[in-house]
Amino acid sequence: MVDDAIVMLENIVRHMELGEAPLEAALNGSREIGFTIVSMTVSLAAVFIPILFMSGILGRLFREFAVTITAAILVSGLVSVTLTPMLCSRFLKTAALHDERRLSHALEAVFRAMFRAYEWSLGLALRRRAVMLVVFAAVLVATVAMFRIVPKGFIPGQDNDSLNISVQAAQGTLYYDMVGCLKSLAAEIGANPNVDTFFASTGGGFGSMNMARLNLQLLPRKARAVPASEVARQLRARVLRFPGFRAFVSVPPALQIGGRMGNSSYTLTVQSADTAALYDWTARLEAAIARLPEVQDVSDDLQMKSPRVNLVIDRDTTAALGLNASDIESTLYDGFGPQWASTIYGPAAQYKVLLEL
Repeated sequence: MVDDAIVMLENIVRHMELGEAPLEAALNGSREIGFTIVSMTVSLAAVFIPILFMSGILGRLFREFAVTITAAILVSGLVSVTLTPMLCSRFLKTAALHDERRLSHALEAVFRAMFRAYEWSLGLALRRRAVMLVVFAAVLVATVAMFRIVPKGFIPGQDNDSLNISVQAAQGTLYYDMVGCLKSLAAEIGANPNVDTFFASTGGGFGSMNMARLNLQLLPRKARAVPASEVARQLRARVLRFPGFRAFVSVPPALQIGGRMGNSSYTLTVQSADTAALYDWTARLEAAIARLPEVQDVSDDLQMKSPRVNLVIDRDTTAALGLNASDIESTLYDGFGPQWASTIYGPAAQYKVLLEL
C-alpha cells in the first residue's frame, strides 16, 4: 500500500529541495511520475488477475490471495496519484526537511555501525573456514532431522468449534428407524460436556433414507480443556457402541475443496464407463484403504445393497379378479410402508396420520 506513495513522496521532496513551494512541488512532482505509477500499478495488477480464473485445488487456495493483492495494488496506485500529492502540498514544510536531514544523519551512523559489524563477522568467518564448514554441516543435518520430526500436511487442521457426524444405516432402513437412531446418538452427544448445541437431519431430500447428518457446535476453545480433534475421538468411541448403523465423526476442514460432501476428511472419486468394473473396483479400493493402519472410517456411497424382492404378476388371475398392477402396488405399499391417511391440525402444530401395518 505504501510503495507507490513513497515514490511519489520522494519526487515531491526532491522538488522542494530545489526551492519550489509545497503546492508547486506537489503539482510538478506528481505530473512527472504520475503516468509511470499508473502503468506500474496496472501491469503489476495484471500479473495476479489470471490467478482468479485458475481451476482445481490451486485456484481454490490462491483465489482470495489474488483478490487481496490485486485490490491492494489498485488502491496503492490510486492513493499515490491522488491523496499523497494533496497531503504533501498541505503538510510538507521546508523546516521539516532540515529535521529529516538530521534524522537521516543519525540513521546513517547506525547503518555504518551495522556495516562495520557485518564486515568484522565476515572476516572472522573467512579466517575460520574449517569451523564454518563444520557449522554448515551441523545446520544441514539438523534441518533434515527437523524436517522429519516436524508435523507436515497439505492443509493444517483448524479448531473452529464445530464437528460433523455422518450416520449410515443399512439400505432399506425406514425413516422412523433412523429417527430412533438419531435419538440414541443425541443422548450420547448431549452427555459430552464440550458440546454446546447440535441439530440432526435425515430424509427430506438429504440423500438416501438410510443416511443422516448431525452438525455439532462446541463450546468456545477457551472454555474447553481439549481441542476439537480430542472431542471427536471421545464421541467416536461412544457412537460406535450402537449396532445397526455406522457413525463417522470428523472435524470440518479448514478449507473446503470441491462440492461433494463425504463421511470423512478425504474423498476419492472413482469413475468408469463400465458399471460392472466400477462396482468391482470400488469394493477393492475400499478394502485396500481400510487395511491401512493410518486410516479409519472408510466408507463408500455406492448404494447397491438394498434388500428387495422381485415379483412376477400372474396377469391372467389378476385380470379375472378385476385387478391391475397399480392395485397390487398400492396394497403392498400399504402393507410394508406408511401411508399418509390424514392430517390433524393443532393450535400450534400439525400432525400427519400415517397408516402402517
